[in-house]
Amino acid sequence: MLSIYTLKSASDASKYYQQGDYYTQEGINEYSQWLGKGAKALNLEGPVNFEVFKNLLEGRLPNGQEMIQVKKGQYHRPGYDLTFSAPKSVSILALVGGNDEVLSVHREAIQEVVAKIEEKYSAVRNHNKGKKTIEKTGNLIAGAFEHIDSRDGDPNLHTHVVLMNVTQKLNGEYRTLYGDELYEDKLLNGMEYRSLLAHKLLKLGYELRIEKKGTFEIAAVPLTLIELFSKRREAIVQWLKDKQLSGGLSAMRANFETRREKKSLDTIERLEGWISEMNSKGYKIDDLNKVYHQARDRGAIQIPEPYILAQNAVQVSVEHLSEKKNGFKIEEVIKTARLLSIFPSSDADFLKAIEQKITDKELCYTQGKWLTTSEILNREKEISNFIDEGKNSVHKISADWIANLVAKYLFKEDTEQQALKFILTSTDRHILLNGSDKEAVIGVFKSLNSLMKNHNHYPRFLVQKAASVQKLKAQMHSERVSTIEGFLLSCEMRLEKRNPERSRLERWNRRFQEKEARDIWIVNDEVSIQQVFHLQQYAKKLGARLIFWKGHTRSNYTFEKLKQEGISEVKLTLDKNQPAEQNAKEEVLKAIEILEKKQAIYSFIDYEERIKSMIQLSVLNEKRSSIIALTHRECLEINSGIRTQLKTLGNLKGNALQLTILESLGMSRAEKSQLQLYQIGDVIRFNRELKEYNIKKDAYFEVKRVDLENEIIELTQDKHNLHVLSMRSNSHFVKHMEVFRASSRELMIGDTIIWTRSLKNKKEKSLNRIKGEKAEVISIQSMGITIRLENGKIDSLDKSNVHQCHWDYGYASLLHQFDIGDSKNITLLLQNQKTDSITIKAMHDLWVEVKQNKCELKIVCDDCTQLKKNIEEGAFNELTLEFIQISSGFSRLFVPTANKAPIMLSKGP
Repeated sequence: MLSIYTLKSASDASKYYQQGDYYTQEGINEYSQWLGKGAKALNLEGPVNFEVFKNLLEGRLPNGQEMIQVKKGQYHRPGYDLTFSAPKSVSILALVGGNDEVLSVHREAIQEVVAKIEEKYSAVRNHNKGKKTIEKTGNLIAGAFEHIDSRDGDPNLHTHVVLMNVTQKLNGEYRTLYGDELYEDKLLNGMEYRSLLAHKLLKLGYELRIEKKGTFEIAAVPLTLIELFSKRREAIVQWLKDKQLSGGLSAMRANFETRREKKSLDTIERLEGWISEMNSKGYKIDDLNKVYHQARDRGAIQIPEPYILAQNAVQVSVEHLSEKKNGFKIEEVIKTARLLSIFPSSDADFLKAIEQKITDKELCYTQGKWLTTSEILNREKEISNFIDEGKNSVHKISADWIANLVAKYLFKEDTEQQALKFILTSTDRHILLNGSDKEAVIGVFKSLNSLMKNHNHYPRFLVQKAASVQKLKAQMHSERVSTIEGFLLSCEMRLEKRNPERSRLERWNRRFQEKEARDIWIVNDEVSIQQVFHLQQYAKKLGARLIFWKGHTRSNYTFEKLKQEGISEVKLTLDKNQPAEQNAKEEVLKAIEILEKKQAIYSFIDYEERIKSMIQLSVLNEKRSSIIALTHRECLEINSGIRTQLKTLGNLKGNALQLTILESLGMSRAEKSQLQLYQIGDVIRFNRELKEYNIKKDAYFEVKRVDLENEIIELTQDKHNLHVLSMRSNSHFVKHMEVFRASSRELMIGDTIIWTRSLKNKKEKSLNRIKGEKAEVISIQSMGITIRLENGKIDSLDKSNVHQCHWDYGYASLLHQFDIGDSKNITLLLQNQKTDSITIKAMHDLWVEVKQNKCELKIVCDDCTQLKKNIEEGAFNELTLEFIQISSGFSRLFVPTANKAPIMLSKGP
């Protein structure tokens, strides 16, 4: 496990590391060590000297130099604390059992992971004539401090690696460290440490029990002994239970509230206390010694060669990336492969595996710097064939003279007239509408939808995000709006039900449909190459025509490819009153200037202060207020904090009721085929019937057992209904699976919740629960929970119905899913390093809606000056391969879950 903390004060930091058993009176730690090439260049080796350490935190180097900020008398950020925590079983063997070899491999793993961090993340940010560049330096100065107990006195082996905010450039100049990537890859570096440690323990002969992806315990250390020495975790869990709280922010608060002052015990006294606790539960030191002797007698446990592991991980990585992207960089392949690996492989092994795929022509370069797969290239050829076949293959929807009259009657602008006429008179099955004026395009499609209602044509609007469905339904006055993925699934099922040999009449009808193409599928903006291929495939089989809308001015791989292959195109030029996307950043900068004058921008360097500010602003505002964040983690913490404040103020009333919710892991098809990503208790929903497994559509199952060796997953609906799925023989079913992780939420009267998955009410359409819409809890009784939907309708929430477990607190929303609705006060939480082109575009769209709806907007950020600078430098990419981001499931796959069944890694042949 790895946690990262930004040090705010040099004096506070030095005091912390000096207290307890960390330093002797002379200022030298009992076990500490200088790490990094930067430290070696300054002749810092061996144990950490306290005075030198304190001076470095303050920006004063041992060679007499001072950092620029220190010379100018400005604030110098001391550095970063990277805390690596060993598994509890490792702590018990090393500290209680006195197992020096286990302690040594922990230290070795720390040294190796810090060396990798130094090689990859040591860098400075350079500014030259308004341009920002990142320069790699390859050196760090770090002090490692080994601590051996928790605040509750349990054995807890963990090492604080304090990275000084100092690195040396190639020209010899010392500059502050560029640490953004270090934070972004925290999960990756934590796994790197655990993987290195696991590998070393296996070499010593210790069998491991895999509990969660990337986490493990030594199998021979009993679970009851681990629980005995886990009082710190128990204290946090009990505090949350007593306070009836949950969520990330509450856990952070619980961590603080339950902290005890460290007891100053000498080594012998501490060890005697641990042995006494063991004896009270029937364990003896001899039991820990047996674990050591068993491992020594067993010898090194064989695992596949690192290169074999790298090959498997790269294969899954490529499958995962190619599901959502048409091209990717080598760095992306390696990073994803690491996240999908249990044990480590070197970058050289990963590169060798990638090179082999290139040699075998499974991977190839496109446009010079991007990797793609042969399958994607073949798909692109098929797309080209579909476009050629679709030329002059359908009838016109309307005669030219009628289309001309209708267009002139409906629109004043020539560009809108031409767009509508093109759609009505084209004889191509596939066409492209290129228009960045969103309002004009919506107007054209809205008119098309109205015209087609009376002419036996059936437009259907397809979007990428479920959150956009309801909004587009309202804009188009149509119920025929769905997600692309959901629609593709319905097409697949529709084709399976058709029998091509039923009768001559049906064959005639199909020919008629193919020419008339009465179904019109309008694909709204974001679409991948894979989705284009499947849509074209189904359009040909089901007799439909396809209209793609390219709504952004920046280049996009999918639409550029369609244009290259000769798709018929009409341009709806930009309205002068609407800014193009390449000018969106200028519009956002103007918005920030306006908000600055209104004093509606709040800057807090510290992350926790930003979260607290968001909570306060939300509670102070009236009910028609909205909180927007960029990440799922921020939403969770804000939701938890707002609820705590509302309870304190008495706005949430009645008895609290604990309910189970299901959080989607957002796993790609490649991820769903990897058994190591599953936990016992995960919930799987099947969105179609699987007759060979006797699984019905919309059925929910719980993961009962995961067998990595035989590649089997066992699912259960109840105690008497067991299903065994083999990933080895046939894993086609994974595309029909949704994977959820169960979590707990409490509800009180006055709570606001948001639906995380749509649920249709077959009896009453007005009671449908639409993903992204909110509801309010108005009563809680022994019989059930009563809620008020957004449309004012009253409904009940059945806590025992698994289909109704798709909800979460609705106080904070993600920026890309936000719908302004009737909000009058909006607060946006930003991170300076997250101001990329996609975020800037989303900020621009939000600002347009804020002005149109006359809302009040506030922004909370790290630093307003830096925010503006990042936006100015955040130019839009000339080529963006996909709008769709890689699945966010990774960040949710590491949520701790109890009662994970052990997976044994035994000695190989």
